[in-house]
Amino acid sequence: MDTCRKTLLHTDCAGGTLENQHTTVYDPFEVCLPFGRKIVYDGQGLRLEGRVTLRDGKYGIITVTDGCIVDASEQPVCEYTAQPCTPAASPCGNNSTSSGIELQPGADNLMHFDASGRLAATLNYSTNTDGLSIRGTGTVASPLVIDYVPRKAEKVYIRSVTPNTISVAGEGTGTEPYTVAHVDSRLTAGDYGEFTIDSCGHIIGYTKQDTSITAIQAVDGITATKTGTSYSIGLSRYNSDGNYMLGGFTVSIDGNGRISGIAKSISLPVDNMGVLILDPSRNNLAFNEFGALVSYVAKTDRASDSFAEVLYPNRTESKLTINTIKEGYLKISYKGWLPAEDPNKPFELPETDTGDTGTEQPEAPIVEKTRGYYALPGNYSVTIEGRKTTAYARYSKEAEGIVEVIAVSEALYSATSLTVALTCSDNDFTFTDGAVISVDLIAR
Repeated sequence: MDTCRKTLLHTDCAGGTLENQHTTVYDPFEVCLPFGRKIVYDGQGLRLEGRVTLRDGKYGIITVTDGCIVDASEQPVCEYTAQPCTPAASPCGNNSTSSGIELQPGADNLMHFDASGRLAATLNYSTNTDGLSIRGTGTVASPLVIDYVPRKAEKVYIRSVTPNTISVAGEGTGTEPYTVAHVDSRLTAGDYGEFTIDSCGHIIGYTKQDTSITAIQAVDGITATKTGTSYSIGLSRYNSDGNYMLGGFTVSIDGNGRISGIAKSISLPVDNMGVLILDPSRNNLAFNEFGALVSYVAKTDRASDSFAEVLYPNRTESKLTINTIKEGYLKISYKGWLPAEDPNKPFELPETDTGDTGTEQPEAPIVEKTRGYYALPGNYSVTIEGRKTTAYARYSKEAEGIVEVIAVSEALYSATSLTVALTCSDNDFTFTDGAVISVDLIAR
C-alpha cells in the first residue's frame, strides 16, 4: 500500500512549518453512479467522470433528469371505457362465452378466444403440397403470400412437330403463357384459280369456273396437239439418244434430250487432299472426240539415271559396277587417253618386181580421212557383264591418241546390278591416264 504523503505541507519563508496538517492518508477509490458516470478519488481529490447515457424523460413511474432520478410516481391503473352496446367482458382467465359473445360454430370460422379470454382471429393453413409455399399472417404488416412452383413432371409441355408451319412460343406460366400460331404462308392471301386462300395458306373458298381451255401455245422443246376437244402436250423429239462420255462420266440421253442416267467411267488418282496427281509425262493419255479423258496407261519406266567413276593412272583395267532400279539402255562413256595409231595416217603400197625392166615405182600414198568417231581399235573392247558391245573412239591428233570412247547397248537391261569395263588385249598393258567412266540409262 502506498502511504506516502500526498497532501501539501505549508511552510514560511524561513522554511518553518506554519501549521500541523492532518496526516491521515485515504486510499484512492471509485464510486459508480447511475446512467454512465462515476466519482473518482485519487488520494488528492474527488472528480466526476463519464457522461450521462440516458436522455431526460419519464421512464415508467421513475423520472430521470440529467442522469439523476428526480421523481417517482405510482403506476396508473389501466382504464377501459366500453363503447355503447358493448357486451360485458368476462372475468380474466375465463374463455367461456358468458360475456355474451357467441362464436359461430362452423369449421370455416377464423374467430376464437385465446387463453386470456380475448377474442382473436388466426389463419391456419397447411403447405404439404409439393411446390406450394405460404408466408405471412394475413395482416397489413405481414400479408399472406402464396407461391406455387410446379414440378417439371407436372408442367404442360407443347412441341411443334412442324415448326415451319406451326410455331410455339412462351414458357407456359401465368406471365408468359404458351402461344401456338400458324406460320404465314409464302403465298399472299388472295384468289388462285378456283381457290381462295388466307395468309396461312388455308383454302377458305372455292369458286367453280366454267371457262375451258381454248388454245395452247407450244414453246421451244414442247409439242402441243389437239384431237377433238382434247389437247396433248409432250416433249419434242431429238436425234440425241445414246451414251456420251463427258469429263470422266458416261451420260445417257434419251430421244427427248433428257438425261436418263449418269455413271462414273474413269477414276483419276488424287492425293489425300483431293488434288489430281496424274503426271502426263509418265502416262499415255487417251481422249475421245469430246475432249474427255477416257483412259490412261503408265509408260514403261525407262530410267535416265547416271553413274560415274573417276579412274586413276597406272591401273590394269577400267570398269564400273552400277545398280539400277529401272530398265533402260546403257550409254557408256570413257574420257581419258588411250595409245593408238592415227586413223588418218598415210601409208605406201609395197614395191613390185617387173622382171627385165627392173623395179616398178609404187603409186602415190593412199590416205583415208576419218572425221568424228570411228570403230574402236581391235585391241580395245567395251563389255557389259563380260559381253562385248560395239564401241566407237574419237582420236586427237594433238594428244596422239584416243581421248573418248562411246558405246550404246543394243539390248534393253532390267533393273539389276551390272558391271561395264574397258579392257586392252595387249600383254602387260597398263592404263597410264587419269580418266572418267560414266554410264547413263537412256530410252531409245
